Amino acid sequence: MDLLTGMSNVSYFSKFGDDFLRKLLKQAGQVDVIYFDISSLHSYNDHFDFLQGNQLIKKCGEIIRASFQEAAAGDTEESRGFFR
Repeated sequence: MDLLTGMSNVSYFSKFGDDFLRKLLKQAGQVDVIYFDISSLHSYNDHFDFLQGNQLIKKCGEIIRASFQEAAAGDTEESRGFFR
């Protein structure tokens, strides 16, 4: 899990993704995987500093989480799966 956002990251997905995707496919029949990469974060950190970069990552995580929760329209099981 990503320490700043509390969301699953690449390392988590590499370790648990196969089992998780199989379970979701069995339950839902369809799974969408979305990968976010904040390009130019290194340049952002160089210009504004790492504390500001961390705040940017946290804000992006909040926006992503809120967007998925709104899209799930109350179906929290689907929206939570991504954030375990």
